[in-house]
Amino acid sequence: MRLKNISLIFPKEDDNWVNMFLEILNDISIQKGRYSYMNPIPFNAFPVISIGTEPIASPALFLDSTIEKNITIGNFNIVTNKERLIRGQSKYVFQRGNNYKGNILAIEEFQNKINGRIVSIDHVGLNIPVNLLSLDDWILFKQFLAKISNLYNYPNEEWPFIIPSTDIEFIDDIKEFSSIRAPKFEWVYDSYAKEPYLQFAVYTSLTREECEEIFPNPFGFSIYGLEDIFRSIFIKCPWEDLGIRFDLYYLNQQGSDWHTGQWLITEGKRQK
Repeated sequence: MRLKNISLIFPKEDDNWVNMFLEILNDISIQKGRYSYMNPIPFNAFPVISIGTEPIASPALFLDSTIEKNITIGNFNIVTNKERLIRGQSKYVFQRGNNYKGNILAIEEFQNKINGRIVSIDHVGLNIPVNLLSLDDWILFKQFLAKISNLYNYPNEEWPFIIPSTDIEFIDDIKEFSSIRAPKFEWVYDSYAKEPYLQFAVYTSLTREECEEIFPNPFGFSIYGLEDIFRSIFIKCPWEDLGIRFDLYYLNQQGSDWHTGQWLITEGKRQK
């Protein structure tokens, strides 16, 4: 029942783009076959997050759980049955080309600018537009996640996080905060986005000034209230109606009660 792995799966026919994407994360992941794994901290915690390719029609998120759960968000699938997905049971097929709204940077340009500057990862996330998933289905989905993982609420927002935990911590709770907990997985029930998008929050060796110089407006931007913490960039991908955003944490942002998970655990509380 317990969630052991979260896999972001891209269509194999887009190998060239996927290979460039995985090269961006090369310094913080381990390649095993068609998948790259971002090993959790602590080492014996779950879920592990991986990214790879399969012969599927459109991008999907695979949750490795014995509890059956399949939902579709626009053209994006969340599944617990990878074999069914590979057999071509996806309800929708992405159109080719990227029409995601806003200022987006070519993956080649982003890769060149960020190469060698990513040092670790805080979390991966999926933003789910409210217009593509009903509130009742969102609540049921959170209840499902709470059964199979350590899911914690973000105070006053619909941004719950899965925090990596050991088997004992899954049964009881996380009570040890001596080191970073990563990578977390964030689920955002988003009232602003019109299409789903993936987010990758990574620590860098860049200062704020360096990051703003390398990624100036309009392609680089700061979220209100978080200007001193990270800078965000959307990058192009081969699929319509899917966004991919990188949040680049500035130098020396690690080590707080956010990165150890303590703030989420004590202030947000675990969802039951």
